Amino acid sequence: MFTLVFFKASLERAVKSFCQAAALVVGANATGLLDLDVVGVLSLSGSAFLLSLLTSYASGLVGDPASPSLVATPGDHAA
Repeated sequence: MFTLVFFKASLERAVKSFCQAAALVVGANATGLLDLDVVGVLSLSGSAFLLSLLTSYASGLVGDPASPSLVATPGDHAA
Protein backbone atom coordinates (compact mmCIF):
# COMPACT_ATOMS: atom_id res chain seq x y z
CA MET A 1 0.00 0.00 0.00
CA PHE A 2 2.91 2.34 0.56
CA THR A 3 4.18 2.19 -2.98
CA LEU A 4 5.07 5.10 -5.23
CA VAL A 5 2.12 4.30 -7.51
CA PHE A 6 -0.30 4.34 -4.57
CA PHE A 7 1.18 7.60 -3.26
CA LYS A 8 1.01 9.30 -6.68
CA ALA A 9 -2.60 8.21 -7.24
CA SER A 10 -3.61 9.33 -3.75
CA LEU A 11 -1.88 12.68 -4.16
CA GLU A 12 -3.52 13.22 -7.55
CA ARG A 13 -6.94 12.57 -6.03
CA ALA A 14 -6.22 14.90 -3.11
CA VAL A 15 -5.07 17.74 -5.38
CA LYS A 16 -8.20 17.32 -7.50
CA SER A 17 -10.35 17.44 -4.37
CA PHE A 18 -8.53 20.59 -3.22
CA CYS A 19 -9.16 22.30 -6.57
CA GLN A 20 -12.79 21.21 -6.70
CA ALA A 21 -13.45 22.50 -3.20
CA ALA A 22 -11.70 25.80 -3.97
CA ALA A 23 -13.75 26.25 -7.15
CA LEU A 24 -16.95 25.47 -5.27
CA VAL A 25 -16.21 27.90 -2.46
CA VAL A 26 -15.06 30.68 -4.78
CA GLY A 27 -18.20 30.19 -6.88
CA ALA A 28 -20.43 30.22 -3.82
CA ASN A 29 -18.60 33.31 -2.60
CA ALA A 30 -19.16 35.06 -5.95
CA THR A 31 -22.89 34.40 -5.86
CA GLY A 32 -23.23 35.64 -2.30
CA LEU A 33 -23.92 32.24 -0.72
CA LEU A 34 -20.77 32.45 1.40
CA ASP A 35 -18.62 35.25 2.69
CA LEU A 36 -15.11 33.87 3.03
CA ASP A 37 -11.67 35.35 2.67
CA VAL A 38 -8.65 33.61 1.17
CA VAL A 39 -7.84 31.90 4.47
CA GLY A 40 -11.36 30.46 4.63
CA VAL A 41 -11.12 29.15 1.07
CA LEU A 42 -7.74 27.56 1.79
CA SER A 43 -9.03 26.08 5.03
CA LEU A 44 -12.01 24.41 3.39
CA SER A 45 -9.94 23.26 0.42
CA GLY A 46 -7.23 21.92 2.71
CA SER A 47 -9.85 19.96 4.62
CA ALA A 48 -11.02 18.40 1.36
CA PHE A 49 -7.38 17.53 0.57
CA LEU A 50 -6.90 15.77 3.92
CA LEU A 51 -10.22 13.94 3.69
CA SER A 52 -9.28 12.70 0.24
CA LEU A 53 -5.95 11.35 1.52
CA LEU A 54 -7.71 9.63 4.43
CA THR A 55 -10.27 8.13 2.08
CA SER A 56 -7.53 6.79 -0.20
CA TYR A 57 -5.74 5.28 2.78
CA ALA A 58 -8.95 3.66 4.07
CA SER A 59 -9.72 2.33 0.60
CA GLY A 60 -6.27 0.75 0.47
CA LEU A 61 -6.92 -0.93 3.80
CA VAL A 62 -10.31 -2.33 2.81
CA GLY A 63 -9.87 -2.96 -0.90
CA ASP A 64 -6.88 -3.57 -3.11
CA PRO A 65 -3.79 -2.43 -1.17
CA ALA A 66 -2.14 -1.34 -4.42
CA SER A 67 -4.95 1.08 -5.28
CA PRO A 68 -6.44 4.10 -3.49
CA SER A 69 -9.78 3.15 -5.02
CA LEU A 70 -12.35 0.70 -3.70
CA VAL A 71 -13.30 -0.12 -7.27
CA ALA A 72 -10.20 -1.11 -9.19
CA THR A 73 -10.73 -2.23 -12.74
CA PRO A 74 -8.75 -5.12 -14.24
CA GLY A 75 -5.54 -3.89 -15.78
CA ASP A 76 -5.21 -0.84 -13.49
CA HIS A 77 -1.97 -2.20 -12.03
CA ALA A 78 -0.30 -3.62 -15.10
CA ALA A 79 3.46 -3.93 -14.71
